[in-house]
Amino acid sequence: MQNLLQFSSKIAATFVLLAIMTMPALALAQTYENFDNLPQGSTPGDDSYIGNNGNPWYYKNCRGDVPIDGKAITLVGGATNSYIYCYEMSGNLQTLSFDYMQVGSDPVQVLVFVGGIYFTSITTSQQGVIQNSGSISIGGDLGVELEFLTNSGSNEVALDNINWTVTLTPDNIETFDNLVADDYFGSFIGENDHKWEYYYISMGALDGPAITLDEGSGWLKCEDINQGMYSLSFDYVQSGWDPVYLEIRINGEIFETISSDEKDVIKNTGELIVDQANGVGGFPLSIEISVAYDEDNGQDGGEVTIDNIAWTNRPRSYTVFTGTGNWSDLSKWSGGIPDKNSDAFIEGNATLDIAATAHYVGLEPQGNLTIQGKTLTAETFTIRADATGSGSFIGSASDLNISYAFMNWHIKSGVAEAWHLLSSPVPNQSLINPYNNNQFTPSGTYPDGSGYDFYAWDEPSEMWLNRKVSGNHINSFVPGKGYLVAYQDISKDKTFGSYTFNSGAITVPITAPGMPSKSTNGEHAGANLIGNPYPSSIDWKNRADLDKNNLKYEDNGYTMYIWNDAVKNYGAYIDNASGDAGTNGVGRYIPPLQGFFVIAQSEVGNFVFNDGARVHSNQLYMKSGNEEGFRLSVQAPENAGKDEILLDFGHEANQGGADKWYSMSANAPSLYLPSAEKDYSIRFLSSVDDNPLIPLSFKAGLDGEYSIKANFNTAAFTSVKLKDLQTGKIHDLIANPDYTFSATTGDDAKRFTLVFGAVGIDTPEAERDVQVYANGSILYLNSSSATPAEIKVYNLT
Repeated sequence: MQNLLQFSSKIAATFVLLAIMTMPALALAQTYENFDNLPQGSTPGDDSYIGNNGNPWYYKNCRGDVPIDGKAITLVGGATNSYIYCYEMSGNLQTLSFDYMQVGSDPVQVLVFVGGIYFTSITTSQQGVIQNSGSISIGGDLGVELEFLTNSGSNEVALDNINWTVTLTPDNIETFDNLVADDYFGSFIGENDHKWEYYYISMGALDGPAITLDEGSGWLKCEDINQGMYSLSFDYVQSGWDPVYLEIRINGEIFETISSDEKDVIKNTGELIVDQANGVGGFPLSIEISVAYDEDNGQDGGEVTIDNIAWTNRPRSYTVFTGTGNWSDLSKWSGGIPDKNSDAFIEGNATLDIAATAHYVGLEPQGNLTIQGKTLTAETFTIRADATGSGSFIGSASDLNISYAFMNWHIKSGVAEAWHLLSSPVPNQSLINPYNNNQFTPSGTYPDGSGYDFYAWDEPSEMWLNRKVSGNHINSFVPGKGYLVAYQDISKDKTFGSYTFNSGAITVPITAPGMPSKSTNGEHAGANLIGNPYPSSIDWKNRADLDKNNLKYEDNGYTMYIWNDAVKNYGAYIDNASGDAGTNGVGRYIPPLQGFFVIAQSEVGNFVFNDGARVHSNQLYMKSGNEEGFRLSVQAPENAGKDEILLDFGHEANQGGADKWYSMSANAPSLYLPSAEKDYSIRFLSSVDDNPLIPLSFKAGLDGEYSIKANFNTAAFTSVKLKDLQTGKIHDLIANPDYTFSATTGDDAKRFTLVFGAVGIDTPEAERDVQVYANGSILYLNSSSATPAEIKVYNLT
């Protein structure tokens, strides 16, 4: 049987349901997207919206001012990829088609991804001509994600009228295998705990046990279908010579009449579209199948045997949580509090205060979910990420009753072959998985045929261990460990998947100089690469729930380091800092999936993560909370990188800070603070009065022009000047925070001095021709002129 339902005049037949069944089978449902709800105008941009049938769509670098059949979406080429993406379809994709039109003068290639895997491509051929892809057979095994992407330079292509079919698996099937009917009337509990009642029936056989409705009076009824019904089908066979007339009633009203006049021929109703929610007044839906008897119309009824009654629950509802509050707060949900038939999307800050159920839970970028002692039941739980950040989940594994757990790693808007420190938020994440195209170990055009690099850091040997060397046995992520990775192709985000997320105590072994197997004690001795094991941020300041007892405690704090490929340098944060920001984008809160280095002091010990350190933090860059903090950064030419230092004033004494870690890139600049024969990225200082002159060292990675930029609260200082010891220039950073200078790789690193004046205190030292300061056991004298001078050094005793 075929039903046609029209949703829009724009598409002639946009909803088709077909089924040919001799056994309960997959129903085929077709739906569409015509972009009528697209909010984007003529300016390319990134956004999301809810399309037809409640499907959420996300797009990047797209505009909406080029029509095809009404509004369409235009993928815009250029320096970055352009895409349109729907990650929650209503079932597994079977077929796909769409209209497309070349906007510019040059051909454009549209790449189609299904379930996160490249599937096919379409190339345009003529400007301004609307074409159709034709029906593309998908097969139904690639999941519920659909993406269209183009990276064809500056060329553009418009898309419209995306049509797709999905499989709908019956949620309930009744085969009568549990039925033992001794009487003509009675009841029984079927496969899915549904109660069935019957009248004038007998036991039959079709595909195993079946139920036979007697001529003219037999009926079968179920009145407790709580989830409503979308579609219905069943097998039937005319058992006698008399024709069969069956009436199907939904909530007491005749819905469909089925007939047959072929004895012993097994038939199927086809997919009957019911599309009914729960009954009137919230009562369960009822279904009744009965033998019709209408003598006036020649319907004598006949004996009929029924089997394999299958129905799908009503299509899932769509509801979004916004704002901050409890899951049970109806006002926070756009489409009602979720039930087991709902797709729930969390865009705000939700706390689960009740035992809750949903079919799908999507934690959107910058959305937060906290569970404490309640249970969330769902088929799938996905934490999404994009350029704005990642969703964040705090809860234990026992709080989740889910079949599939996923967390996205947003790499798409990054730079190809950039280095990342990565960790896994799920247990037992394999690196080799042909079902997702080996996303963590993909093929490519490197000489070995791969398209990736993947390393673990081995502290005892102070060496990077290559995953491609089989003897290193790096075949899966270990929770709590960090890895160094780079990918040739970043056109698709990557996904961690499991049955749950990591939670509870996660213990990671760490080593330091002195252990028996330690082969060297070089520059990086004691450095261990670990990683945030949770699907939320962790607070590095939390010493109670991050067991740092085996770490090196230096300068009154514990320091961690993260590689930031965007600036080609390591950033540092020390947990005794006054504010939340360290250097080079690294701060107090370590985001999920982030690997980081710590320094061990014990020969053999552990670092332990505990749930209490977990926090929701969606900020990509944390601004310092210390208004007396002073930050200085340097930008290299040719995009060779940046570096940064932080002076953290307000401590009881000058007491060290975070050591400087030098870049892995030879071309990157280095900015650091020399003190007591050590180099620092962060220094803890008492006051400006005690530290009017602070040496600042700089090393160029390339010859060229560099720029220094200061970032500080100008109200905290009356005078801040940067003295360039190579040129003799004195630059006022309050009047102008930017300073440009030329440098070569052979220049003396002792290039600058910072000269401070506190509120209400004059700083004549800044204007003197000769400046004197000590660094460790070395006394430095800087003069802005070549005038001969007499120098006297006194011992105070």
